Amino acid sequence: MIAFFTYDLLPGRERLMPWRTIIEVCKVFRKVYNRDVTIYSLDSGSKTSIRTFQTINIQSVDRAYYMSNDFFTTEKITTIFFPVVWRSTAKSINPLALFKGNKIAYFPGGVYAKSQTLRALRYISLAIAKPYLAEAFIPKSKAVSLIKKTGFDTVIALSDLTRDYIIKGGFPEKNVVFIPPGKDLLPEVKSNISLSINSKTFYKDGYFFFMGAPAKIRGLELLLKAFDKACQKNKNLKLLCFLRTDPGSDNSYINKIVEKLAHKLNIEILWEEVSRETLFNFVANARAVILPFVLIPSEIPLTYFEVLSLGTTIISTSNGGTTEYLNDAIFVSERNEESLSQMILKVSKEDALVNTKRINAKLKMQNHLSWHKVGEKWYNLI
Repeated sequence: MIAFFTYDLLPGRERLMPWRTIIEVCKVFRKVYNRDVTIYSLDSGSKTSIRTFQTINIQSVDRAYYMSNDFFTTEKITTIFFPVVWRSTAKSINPLALFKGNKIAYFPGGVYAKSQTLRALRYISLAIAKPYLAEAFIPKSKAVSLIKKTGFDTVIALSDLTRDYIIKGGFPEKNVVFIPPGKDLLPEVKSNISLSINSKTFYKDGYFFFMGAPAKIRGLELLLKAFDKACQKNKNLKLLCFLRTDPGSDNSYINKIVEKLAHKLNIEILWEEVSRETLFNFVANARAVILPFVLIPSEIPLTYFEVLSLGTTIISTSNGGTTEYLNDAIFVSERNEESLSQMILKVSKEDALVNTKRINAKLKMQNHLSWHKVGEKWYNLI
């Protein structure tokens, strides 16, 4: 059996990153190569708690059981894929020394700069920022040393930048592989049409768009304040937000922020769930989608791929390997209200530059790996 480890894959998170990558890879292993695979979620669940998602078995494993001598002798495992982050400890990795089969590490997160994580405290709490501060300040060589001592054969990075840092940390270059998350096949969309929501009509290129959970780490507070600032110079700007409620999300702060904005009438927020077709039609007709992540928890958010596949460009804050990989297809702003507001104004005016980015977006995604190809690349490492 091939075992994929992850942390806290609770029900309802299967389509979110980084868990989505593991599930899609497991589906390829099972359907294409007919291999027996199980995802072990290290959490507080019972070791007998097993559920199935899209034909893949997901078993909760108490961390104490995983760290005991029994786990790797009881479970019939031949190959392990194990998640590593820069702050990984010897305690979390040492049990794998008992396993003598094929061990492959993967880095679901990215590379976080010290200045980036410190500035993030303006928008997120210390409790949320704490793991990213650790990621930024702990020497990269520490995690690399741990995986070398534990006998990992190969390391998978989800961005080129992460791969570079793993190599700089001391892992052999030939054994570090960059495999990004895959892209989905999206439905056909209608462009150059008018769309209605909340009894209001929106036209092609007539609005900016935000979609996703309003978690503070995704930068919605930054966006709302920056957009309000941009409206001081262009009162015709419009922002449309399709917000979802992920498990554990705190949404109460959004309305409080909006009520204090001078140009709140330029912002339309929809909390109700819409069909994928409706969502993608709004994405395809937007001037740009704005993704102002304060920090990106896992590389690379699938929202980027979805938007670019539809031929729409993105205004993103600078975020390590994600924005480095997609740079020629997106606009990158500094992580502050003034810079983001100026970028919004620039994108609202410069048609030729926006069209160039849209062309680059389509080309980028035409050449990007499908989930099937991603699964093949992971399988070839066994």
